[in-house]
This record gives sequence, structure tokens and C-alpha cells, in this order.
Amino acid sequence: MPLFLCPICGWTTTASPEQAVRAHELGVPDCDGVLGQVAYAGKRMSPSEEAGESDPGQAPSAAAATDTRGA
Repeated sequence: MPLFLCPICGWTTTASPEQAVRAHELGVPDCDGVLGQVAYAGKRMSPSEEAGESDPGQAPSAAAATDTRGA
């Protein structure tokens, strides 16, 4: 589920894009901010990621994700 954030009022929600926009309109009716999708840890997604495109060379490998040896 994607995370959406309004940079103006700080409204955040996890919902479908349509539900997120509607919830923002109802929850903060005086805010004119536009919701943006947040990838993780406050890093905004690139336009290609928002469009559902991915770069396999940039994705972490399964081995790296499960490495427990420590650095």
C-alpha cells in the first residue's frame, strides 16, 4: 500500500490514490496542497517508479536483504 504525503499540511495516509485524495479533501478542506507518493523513509519516488516502472539493476538482491553477517 503506497504512502501519500501533503507537503503543505503534513497529511499522510496509506490508501489508493483516489481514497488518499478524497480523505485529504475531507480531513483538511482548507489545504490546497497536492498529495505526493512517498517511497520509503521520506524519499519521494521518481516519476518512473510512480508509473510502475522499475530498474532491476537498482533493486537489492535477495541475498543482500537476508545477509546477517553484519559489517
